[in-house]
Amino acid sequence: LLPGDQVRTPKRGAHAVELRLAGGGRLVLGPGTLIEIPNAHGARLYTGDLEAKGALTLTGPGDFARQGDGTVLLRAAGRTTKELKSAPRWLAGYRNSSTDEWMGSLVAQVDGRNVPLTIGHHKVNVDIRDQIARTTIETSFVNRTNGTLEGTFYFPLPADASISGFGMWIGGELVEADIVEKQRARAIFEDILRRREDPGLLEWTGGNLFKARVFPIFGNSEKRIRIQYTQVLPLEGSTLRYRYALRSEMLRRTPLRSLRVQVRVHSSRPILSLACPSHEVRTRRTKHAASVEFDAETYTPERDFELRIGFDKGRPLTVIPHRRGDDGYFMLQLSPPDPAAGAWTRGLLPDSEPLDIVVIADTSGSMHQGARATQLDFLQSLLALLGEKDRVRLLTCDVEPQWYDKPVDDEALDWLDARRSLGWTDLDAAFDALQGKISKETVVIYVGDGVGTTGDADPVALADRLRRLGLRRSHAIATSSTYEKGVLEAIGTLRDASAGPVVAAAALIAEVAQPTVENLKISFDGLRTARVYPERLPNLPAGQQQIVLGRFQPTAGDQKGTVTINGTLAGKPVRYTAELALKADEEGNSFLPRLWARRHVDALLQEGRTPAVKSEIVSFSEEFGIMTPYTSLLVLESDQQRERYGVQRRVKMRDGERFFADGRGAATRELQRKQMLEARAWVLDLRRRMLREIRTMGLHLHDNFNESFPGSIGLGGGAGGYSDSPLFFTSRAESAPRARAANELLDEMAKHEDAEDWDAEEWEGVE
Repeated sequence: LLPGDQVRTPKRGAHAVELRLAGGGRLVLGPGTLIEIPNAHGARLYTGDLEAKGALTLTGPGDFARQGDGTVLLRAAGRTTKELKSAPRWLAGYRNSSTDEWMGSLVAQVDGRNVPLTIGHHKVNVDIRDQIARTTIETSFVNRTNGTLEGTFYFPLPADASISGFGMWIGGELVEADIVEKQRARAIFEDILRRREDPGLLEWTGGNLFKARVFPIFGNSEKRIRIQYTQVLPLEGSTLRYRYALRSEMLRRTPLRSLRVQVRVHSSRPILSLACPSHEVRTRRTKHAASVEFDAETYTPERDFELRIGFDKGRPLTVIPHRRGDDGYFMLQLSPPDPAAGAWTRGLLPDSEPLDIVVIADTSGSMHQGARATQLDFLQSLLALLGEKDRVRLLTCDVEPQWYDKPVDDEALDWLDARRSLGWTDLDAAFDALQGKISKETVVIYVGDGVGTTGDADPVALADRLRRLGLRRSHAIATSSTYEKGVLEAIGTLRDASAGPVVAAAALIAEVAQPTVENLKISFDGLRTARVYPERLPNLPAGQQQIVLGRFQPTAGDQKGTVTINGTLAGKPVRYTAELALKADEEGNSFLPRLWARRHVDALLQEGRTPAVKSEIVSFSEEFGIMTPYTSLLVLESDQQRERYGVQRRVKMRDGERFFADGRGAATRELQRKQMLEARAWVLDLRRRMLREIRTMGLHLHDNFNESFPGSIGLGGGAGGYSDSPLFFTSRAESAPRARAANELLDEMAKHEDAEDWDAEEWEGVE
């Protein structure tokens, strides 16, 4: 915020915002509050409730003015402002507010009830090499009962991340899971469960939500599990943003015993900035490496962990290859230039023609309470970002589509909030209702989970029908961890609002309000490629990055080629090219096969649910070691169990291990080198300071000595001959007793005209 800015919170719902001013004060606004920030040391309240802390100048209606000191509660209504003697109800609710369940939770059956087990320790180790991040989570769940429990672990995965490992500790040893066909894995798990042995099972439940069944969790003990995933972090302008979900309703009741987050970064591009706006962290940084650490005990997370890494301006098109025998993989990173890049701006949306927006709000039975709340928050944020000339229409979607026949405002959101989530989802009928009511410039925004339950209830067929509609400016907003990804991507650009409705709304409006690179097409010269994803490139907003993954056919020797991407920007053609130089022995970037395999599986899922497609997905999953809807990760205790159930130990596809190990080693060496150089500089500076102190040592005693013994020997030279021999090592900051002892020593020395008269024991005392 800058001086003169105004902040408003909506009236409807449990809305509050907390501000920290640069001058040191803090403000908390309740629902329906409007304030103005005149400077860094004050606030003007127009309407609503305000809590202010610190030395602030506060003003309000009715000529109210006060110099705050400590905590002040104000309420402005009409033309008056009054101080409240007790905290209003909304403030207590804000202090104890619950959030969505982001951090994984483990739920167990206790006396017939689902009870979440508390979390003991939670360790997060993140390796970021260039734009690839691998996150390894180790967490323990505490069983405070006397009985042995079976728990279900729920874990929401970030969008486009890929599970690369799952394991749990059995008898003090980490046992990693194997990829097994889903129904077979479930049958094996149930059989082991009946034998009262130690199994673990991780399944994909839809969208980005995963579920693991864990047994046994012995009474009054902890169960440790580990989960690992890999993701690509697209650039936002020149900034890389890593986010890890920490918020948890469970942790508000029982804090974490200990939390440790450690991030290691190695970048081929120079690192210009490193910031963690969410937590107070310890950082070390060099030109190409960085380390970030956060530790806490008895900790309740209030915010998700977020790290931002700034780089210098890179090339619009970058190609990253990987070659393994007869297989070749590549990743393209396309970043169109941002006209505003490098300019200091307020980040305001650019001027544009008035927007015509149609919002399709899913109110069917699959939209649970949390998803509906996110839906309303997104729409509230969307309306707050629009101008007076923008036109918004609202269409609800369940069994039958229904238009809201008034201007869309807070009253419309109240009407939407009052609708219960009931019935099936007929997405075909909802999009048919748009016919004749939209133009080619209309922005269509679907807000829901994309789960269609009418007609054939086939998500693949539904996605094909939605693509054939040819909507030019359409977008999909997912509102929970469970959604039908293929259907939402068929609608248009997909964003996940469950992690931040305000951010999703701002990003969407920024995209539709300014020119984007459209009609993107990719071509290769001198290189045979196949299975390039996404098959149809979406529109690319300025400042964003598009990731493209594919395969190429290697030749016997080195290869050279050219990649060209054509498109249009503001109606004018644009062209991006990059040279390809592939060495015959190129084996770096070993993370690429698994990332490509994840995209290929997504494409296979869009081909239908035939036995042939299912068989191919299972085979692919086992080869590359990735999770799919048809496979699971099964933890077996021993080789005897694997032999009993015919489960093969698959370790041949450890993609990314060397890649991340090399990056971690390079970052560690660079950070250690910097630390050694800093230590060496510190030692040299300390030596210079010590020598300087030694050279001047005792000079503050010289005056006292000469005052007591005028004309006698002195430390600065003279008949006594002490000028080149420091007599004792101390500094001017020593205490008065030592100074008195030194003067007594000088008094004793003054009795002797020549130091030669002293014996060895006396000299030892002087030293």
